[in-house]
Amino acid sequence: MNDNQVGVILEEVRDMFKTLAEGQSIFDKRQSKMECDIKHLKEDVMVLKVDVMVLKEDVKVLKEDVKVLKEDVKVLKEDVKVLKEDVKVLKEDVKVLKEDVKVLKEDVKVLKEDVKVLKEDMKQVKVFLVRVDDGLNENQERLTDLERKTS
Repeated sequence: MNDNQVGVILEEVRDMFKTLAEGQSIFDKRQSKMECDIKHLKEDVMVLKVDVMVLKEDVKVLKEDVKVLKEDVKVLKEDVKVLKEDVKVLKEDVKVLKEDVKVLKEDVKVLKEDVKVLKEDMKQVKVFLVRVDDGLNENQERLTDLERKTS
């Protein structure tokens, strides 16, 4: 090998080392960026873990709220059922009361007619009593006259 060839080989080896150094520099930069990204991702993971814990607690609270609300709905449904029955009974009562009012109105009408007839009868009885009283007075006067005449 001659000096020229050794020089060329050295030049090529130097270029290779230069390329390797550039590659190492690029690799180091990428590795540094990746380490930085990993650090940020780990921080994000920690934040997300805290968020997950908070969300799990929120879910637990919400499940309890749902349980309570389901019980409330159950009670309210029962209340509605009872109220519907009450309304049904009250409607029936109103129907019966309306019938009673109708019957009572008819009874009042009949009683008014009876009172009217009784008032007429009372007038006739008064007239009769006045006649009887007049007749008694006449008879009393006659009796008194007869007693005077006989005495």
